[in-house]
Amino acid sequence: MRIIATTAAVFAVLTAQAIPAFSDELADLKAARAEIDAAFSAQDAEKIRGLMTADHIAVTHVYGGPVGLDEQIASLPDLKVTFSDISEPEITMFGNEGAYVSYEESLHGTFRGEPLPERVFASELWVKMDGKWLEKVYQETVVDGP
Repeated sequence: MRIIATTAAVFAVLTAQAIPAFSDELADLKAARAEIDAAFSAQDAEKIRGLMTADHIAVTHVYGGPVGLDEQIASLPDLKVTFSDISEPEITMFGNEGAYVSYEESLHGTFRGEPLPERVFASELWVKMDGKWLEKVYQETVVDGP
């Protein structure tokens, strides 16, 4: 019985310590996500580069297939966009060093003069490297209808 009580006490202490750490990681991830949206809206290539992994891949209908970080940076002059969430992002944490984020979003703007879709479903894979959250994969799918 003492072993069960001791084990329960140790678990309670470890869980109580993990919750603030997890909250910090989640807050840092949310801040990085907000920064990357702002950087795209402002066409800040250096900021974008600093928030993505070197092997970043993006798959959207406007690119016509998967593109790497350098291709995304090169196409920034063709992109005029602001973002607004349609749904609250769902975030699945993988420990303190990885996260999957999915949400519906409204895009306002153009790419190469063509209007962006009004609604997309987006998913992101984020990794923590050297203490900083970086986006590794971005994928979006056009959603028809209201």
